[in-house]
Amino acid sequence: GIHDQVGGGFHRYSVDEKWLVPHFEKMLYDNASLAYLYLNAFRITKNEKYKKTVEKTLDYLSKEMISNEGGVYAAQDADSEGVEGKFFVWDKEEIEKILNSEEADKIIKYFNVTHEGNFEGKNILNKSKDIPSQDELLVETALSKLYEVRSKRIAPNTDRKIITSWNSLAIKVFAKASVIFENKNYLNTAIKATENILKNNTLNGKIQRVSYEGNPSEIHGMLEDYSFFIQSLIELNESTGNNKWIDYAIEYTDQMINEFWSEEDKMFYDSGISSTDTLVRASTSQDNITASGISVACEVLIKLSKILNEKRYEKIVDNQIESASAEITKFPAAHCNWAKLLGENTYNDQLVLAGKDLNEFITISNSTYNPNLVFGFNNDDNEYFINKGKKMINGKPTAYICKNYTCKEPLNSIENLSTNLIDL
Repeated sequence: GIHDQVGGGFHRYSVDEKWLVPHFEKMLYDNASLAYLYLNAFRITKNEKYKKTVEKTLDYLSKEMISNEGGVYAAQDADSEGVEGKFFVWDKEEIEKILNSEEADKIIKYFNVTHEGNFEGKNILNKSKDIPSQDELLVETALSKLYEVRSKRIAPNTDRKIITSWNSLAIKVFAKASVIFENKNYLNTAIKATENILKNNTLNGKIQRVSYEGNPSEIHGMLEDYSFFIQSLIELNESTGNNKWIDYAIEYTDQMINEFWSEEDKMFYDSGISSTDTLVRASTSQDNITASGISVACEVLIKLSKILNEKRYEKIVDNQIESASAEITKFPAAHCNWAKLLGENTYNDQLVLAGKDLNEFITISNSTYNPNLVFGFNNDDNEYFINKGKKMINGKPTAYICKNYTCKEPLNSIENLSTNLIDL
């Protein structure tokens, strides 16, 4: 029930122990984060069910949540016409009227539809088990018909703010899904949302918290706005091989350090030095609904330190982890995102792809789940420490797999690259 079976995407949370009745509001950060989670599950298991969940969620965002400027809206309300859930629920008789008899029978059977309903006399469509493969196409066609009818109802209001950190979560998953699923529309969405932040969510060269209808607010960006956006820029680089996204990431990383890092206190603060109206500058290491801005800041600094061999970034991370260590040790369950920063092999594996036509190599490299892998690209544009001296060999796209900058024999074949990535 928490998953919108007709329109895709996820409602905010469930109000019962069966996960049947949701609070019908839809939040961007929930949908972007869950889509990324299911995408990683697909990369690990290759289970088509997870792939379809990602696609339905991203297609929902694409159809209903994209602004004219390319940004992604913040949320959709739970109620319409003053009634919570009215837009999303169904009468059995209504379904039978919209669909042909075979379609209606399958929807009623697979989505637990009754005359009495399961929510205030109406039905929240919900699945108790997977739909048999022979009925999948018929069910998808029927759900599309229901979506078309539902789209003519009075819809819940949409919160049209473009929040930088939440948009960055969406950019991440659209970019990564675009290369794994080879879907150019997803990539275009990611790039347009990024360009919108660069144009409309910046003011005087600095990131702002939010924009509305193409106009940046005067609210300065928080640490999470910077760190999440930098993370999305790195993801765009990994998904496209275009090093301009790394240049942007470096630019905003240096801004982030200047705004939020205290060399005296050896920690990041949630608000920057430009936020002069802040009474108390908090420093929040604990994750909340999303990862803490500090943990993501450390994550991107480690990745960029490997790309650039930038020891200053490494030192900042070491100091921040030391400052947060007591809190992490005391409440480990509240610091889940920090776990990836505290292992022995944190981003010590590097993959450099060299050449002009790298699309197949990029797809294979992203399709394998290697969370500690740092990407570099040498396509004769920008040189960084990670790609220095790593050239195309035999006139073919070439892959260099390295650990702490010590590389194996370069690879020219997709098959060899895939095997070596699985073995990491």
